[in-house]
Amino acid sequence: MPDYELKSHTASLGLDFYTKNSFPEKYRNGAFITQHGSWNRKALSGYKVLYVLFKNGKPAGDAEEFLTGFVKDSVAGVG
Repeated sequence: MPDYELKSHTASLGLDFYTKNSFPEKYRNGAFITQHGSWNRKALSGYKVLYVLFKNGKPAGDAEEFLTGFVKDSVAGVG
């Protein structure tokens, strides 16, 4: 069993634990996850950066959308 599940077809390509103090305190000691997404799905998924809070070395709560807006339209021009 995974410690944390992400949605399918989001192509999560990077993960980094934030340990600095430039961002507000709520983002410290959690994980930022970059998602590329699927290029060939009618309803696009991914294309964002998520933040997951960690406590005691484990994920603690739902993923929060930290950075979005990489894709202009919510529906891909597939077909």
